[in-house]
Amino acid sequence: MLENKRHNFRMDVELPLFIQCFEGLESSQQNLSIDSISATQRARVTRYSQHLDTLFSDEKHLENGASQLFLPLSQRLDFLAWLMDLLLQGKNPMQQADFYPRLDSDRLHSLPQGNGNSKVFPLIHAFFFRVDEIIASLLEAIELSVNGHVFLYFRPVSAPFDANRYVHNIDSLAEKGSWLAQVLQHLVFKLNVYEVAYLKLKEQYKDASYPERWPMQLVNLSGGGIAIEAETVFVPSSDCLVLMQIHQRIIRSQVKVIEVLNIGLEQPSQGHVSRYRISFSFEDLDSSDQAEVVQFVSEQELVSVHPELK
Repeated sequence: MLENKRHNFRMDVELPLFIQCFEGLESSQQNLSIDSISATQRARVTRYSQHLDTLFSDEKHLENGASQLFLPLSQRLDFLAWLMDLLLQGKNPMQQADFYPRLDSDRLHSLPQGNGNSKVFPLIHAFFFRVDEIIASLLEAIELSVNGHVFLYFRPVSAPFDANRYVHNIDSLAEKGSWLAQVLQHLVFKLNVYEVAYLKLKEQYKDASYPERWPMQLVNLSGGGIAIEAETVFVPSSDCLVLMQIHQRIIRSQVKVIEVLNIGLEQPSQGHVSRYRISFSFEDLDSSDQAEVVQFVSEQELVSVHPELK
């Protein structure tokens, strides 16, 4: 009984909030251009991929183990590219027959190890972690997709990966025919192409994908739903997406509009503006997120009674 009361207890709180109904989100998806990677870039990616295959097949570097060291990096990058190409077309990779075999194969790759004396290992490790970071962001977007085809990317965008921060003169060494430099140069170019594509995916839903841009809003919050006051008219029974940031954690849920009340007119300098109180119920809030919401509401209740705890 107590747990149910905490679930339904409502408290007015102020927090970063984003709400948009699915119709608007889906129209944004329809505007996504599959030309986010230019034809010229795709041609270069194909050329570099072919060259990498040739380099990895070199008998000398097969014998000394260099090919086996770098091949997993290339394979992880290819998995990233496969995910990205589908997402750029608005397709859900999880719905592809080979998604789970590809995912399982990618998870077999571990961080390359060395003796610690090689100057190139900091670059290899940094590259591995950058690829891992982007793959994790794409998988998160797929898992948390809205209706299976609207993908939001909450993780921050880093500056393009720069091999010269770790090993100088990569390009000049590659031009001189260095096998190692050529492999690194090709891998980094391919990564940079998909880093730009990731940024374009994130920008497609820029209002939703950047929590730091969400407006602070007064919300009547409980574990079962939210209510807000707004000038925007929401259609009863329509389905929307709500995103909130609580304790630096992103809370995401599909919500349904359950009530719209006209609460009167405001009188700004340029005419009357109607305001509404809109109530939403959480439809698919994750249990751990719901616990976070209930805890946050309880904390705010305690602060309201004991301001010195703020």
